[in-house]
Amino acid sequence: MSLETNKLTLIICASSLLLALGIFCIWFYIHTVQLQYVQHTKDALAVEEQKLISIANLTSNDRIDATVESIIIDCTIENRARFDQQLSILPQLKGLQLTEIEQLFYMCGDFYAQKKAVMVSRLQSQFEFFSTLVLLTSHIDTRVTPLTYKMSQWTEFVELQKKQSDLSLKLVDIQGAIILQLKKNTSINSNELQALVVDGQKTRDAVSAVSVEIETVQKQLQES
Repeated sequence: MSLETNKLTLIICASSLLLALGIFCIWFYIHTVQLQYVQHTKDALAVEEQKLISIANLTSNDRIDATVESIIIDCTIENRARFDQQLSILPQLKGLQLTEIEQLFYMCGDFYAQKKAVMVSRLQSQFEFFSTLVLLTSHIDTRVTPLTYKMSQWTEFVELQKKQSDLSLKLVDIQGAIILQLKKNTSINSNELQALVVDGQKTRDAVSAVSVEIETVQKQLQES
């Protein structure tokens, strides 16, 4: 074998080695970047999961955070106490008392229902963002699936909270309709008022039933 042939062989071997080393370096770099990206995504997912849990707990306990507190404001303590007291004896109210509770109703009546509705809206938004992150992470890390983060339970939880919120708003509407009928001097035994009373009781019962369902799903979410 000639010297020139040996040199050519060495050059080819060296070139192949350098090429292989270059490919390995590129692969290692891409792999490292991908691992970092996966970790960053998982870190973000963990943060958003904690936000979701926090909002879920507040919503379940009929509490609000500072953001919602600045948006939904209750009536004064005196008006709240007076409204609750008058509402408890609503069928007995007459004349000016009905005018008073109508005014109090517009100031205080929907506070709790609106508070719940805003928190549920925040819960839905956070859940949608969290769901998107879970889906994104599952595409870059096959070990992550919707089952990993109990997405079916979260979906049910959010739907139940929305259902309860809608029922609470409906109950407020029924209370308002009853007050309006009483102001019109409609008899408490009339078909119109009795239908509203029955509907109100059914709605209250439905709210209680959904609360039990929410509690059950929340326990499933808290299980490790």
